[in-house]
Amino acid sequence: MNSAIFNWRVPCSRLREHAREKLVAAFSSLSKNKRTNSFSIEYNMTTEQPNQLIYKVVNREQWSMAEGQGVFTGAEIDVADGYIHFSTAEQVVETVTKHFAGQNDLLIVAVDAARLGEQLKWEPSRGGALFPHLYDTLDVAATKFVKELPLDSSGVHVFPDLTV
Repeated sequence: MNSAIFNWRVPCSRLREHAREKLVAAFSSLSKNKRTNSFSIEYNMTTEQPNQLIYKVVNREQWSMAEGQGVFTGAEIDVADGYIHFSTAEQVVETVTKHFAGQNDLLIVAVDAARLGEQLKWEPSRGGALFPHLYDTLDVAATKFVKELPLDSSGVHVFPDLTV
């Protein structure tokens, strides 16, 4: 039986391209351990997200409550799953299309990932892509901005500029 051991150590801003490069190179040059009849690959990743923004899509009422309390405890799906779901800039459009299509009164909350500490985990989700999951409440002080996510006349969300 073949097995692989992955110890990831790469800034997540480059993770996807770096992982692909490293894994292709590693698999193409694997050497079989004859004693254990297995393969192993070591590849490291850090959870550090220097200056990276991640995004939470919330309805206006949820965010208004969070601002009043100083903390966001999560939407219903977050509470059920045990962590707060976030998306990267590259993932948020598909997230909105899949989970929030046609919904009014939505906001995009940009959060400084570095402020979330070790409670922020990058885990495989949709299509195997790594998504940021916060295993804690969100302190609203970690918010960089909150922008409206309006619908156009055909019911499609119009995304604001996602940069600070």
